[in-house]
Amino acid sequence: MSLKTLQGLCLCLEHPDCTVKELELELHQYHHFRLSHFLQLAAATSRCRHIRSIKITWSSLDVMAKYLAGVLENCDHVETVYISMDTKTKSSRQVPAATWAALQSACSHMTSLQQLSFVNCRVPAVVNNVLQHIPNTIEQLSLAGCALNVMCAGQIASHLHGNTCIRSLDLSHTKLNSSEFVAVFQGMQMCEGIRSVRVRGARLDRPCIVALAEYIKLTHSLESVDLSECELTTDMCLQLVAAIRQNRTVQRLVFNDAKLTSEGVRVMAKTKTKLKPVAVEGLLRIY
Repeated sequence: MSLKTLQGLCLCLEHPDCTVKELELELHQYHHFRLSHFLQLAAATSRCRHIRSIKITWSSLDVMAKYLAGVLENCDHVETVYISMDTKTKSSRQVPAATWAALQSACSHMTSLQQLSFVNCRVPAVVNNVLQHIPNTIEQLSLAGCALNVMCAGQIASHLHGNTCIRSLDLSHTKLNSSEFVAVFQGMQMCEGIRSVRVRGARLDRPCIVALAEYIKLTHSLESVDLSECELTTDMCLQLVAAIRQNRTVQRLVFNDAKLTSEGVRVMAKTKTKLKPVAVEGLLRIY
């Protein structure tokens, strides 16, 4: 983005007749030499009352964090933020203290957000920092494609514990291991409002399914579970079906490109809660 483009965009956002609702930016390492201008853009974005959605693709954590902090520190009208790491670039493992402070500030000021997607981040320490500081008021949270570790799993469980606002959680392709998924599912047991859970591409084993089944038995809010691209044995399917039969709210199960045994497909296809049958999608592949 050229200097004239940045300055023009600032003037556009500052204009009283501006009705821009969505802003999409790419923030990369070479933008460091224009950081002051991006901070001016952040201030203009914050003052533009019509902005509802911001989408950022980043390779520079510093520019992204400082821009987002500049927008959100004095802003109460942004509802959706989508932040995706550019997977084609190498990430820096050394993060200055000022960058951590800016990221913390940006996350702690996300109080107006209804939806946060922080996706494809390959640095678990960054994801962990985000999870530590985002508010419990966000309704839809996606960490799809992020590299998560045991500390991240603990932060997710902590974020869910007693959270009455969250409605949707997406952990697709996060490559959590068995014990980490168990911790997350146990955290869900103390969360009263989740309606949708997506774990596409997860490597689930029996302890994971047992923990998920226990959550399904206890929840009074869950409506949809997406297990697409997962591999489930017959025993895992039976565990889930037994749990769903004790549930009153689950309405939809998704198994697109999932691998189930023929017996697992049979029992899943007839899944029913205490009140009514469950809509089951994508039971195509059998081994």
